[in-house]
This record gives sequence, C-alpha cells and structure tokens, in this order.
Amino acid sequence: MSERVLVTGIGGLLASSLVERAEAVRDVEVTCVDRPDFDLGQPDTITRTVRDHDPDVVIGAAAYTAVDQAEDEPDLAMRLNGEAAGWLARAARNRRREISAVVMVWSRPTRAGGGVPAPGAYGLATGSYSSSNMPLL
Repeated sequence: MSERVLVTGIGGLLASSLVERAEAVRDVEVTCVDRPDFDLGQPDTITRTVRDHDPDVVIGAAAYTAVDQAEDEPDLAMRLNGEAAGWLARAARNRRREISAVVMVWSRPTRAGGGVPAPGAYGLATGSYSSSNMPLL
C-alpha cells in the first residue's frame, strides 16, 4: 500500500521541488493542491482538502510570500502564515484515522541579500508559528 502524501502550495518552488523528489520514491502517492481549491485564507477549504484526500502525510508548503506587500496588509499576512498553519494541523489531527506526519515548512524571513531578519508585518507573520499556536497531534 502506498503512503499518501498531500503537498500544499504546488505553485511555489519549494513544493515543486518536494514533489519532484517524492515522485522518485516507490510506494509514495503524491497529491498536490493549490488555489483556488486549497486557499490558506479559507479554513473550510483546508479542512475539506485534508478530508477528501485522506493523506498519511501532510506537507504544508503554501504561504504568503509578498514580503514588501505585507506592510500594507499585515492582517492577511498573519492569517495566511500564522493562523493557517494551525488550521492545517487541526484538519490533519481531526482525520478519520491516524496520520503519520504533518510537516509545516517555513523559512526564516530575511531581507534580500543577507541573513538579516525581515522586519515588520512579514517577519511577524512568518514567525508567529510558535508551539503555542500549533495543536499537538
């Protein structure tokens, strides 16, 4: 029986790379999702996607990545990079059967050209995924 892997954010580079590598592994069935069917801003689409695909592993690679634009829409950045991670973890936890893993993928937000942490709304939103926000599986 194949291990079913659900990868979110297939429109991005990280998810595309993960899928490319996963397809080379035997006994792994990869399902990729992205907008509009899977929308980080809509908790019901997250729940429905996890329920409908019933994966063994969930890799959350979808994210709000507009660093500069986050200053103009900090609430959206927080919703998509902070709250949505919790929604995805909860959807996985509430499945019909036990799940093998939930992998949430984040990068440390930095300014272009260096390792200096990104200031402002984007840095705050991306850094908001503390263990207090993530439900235990």
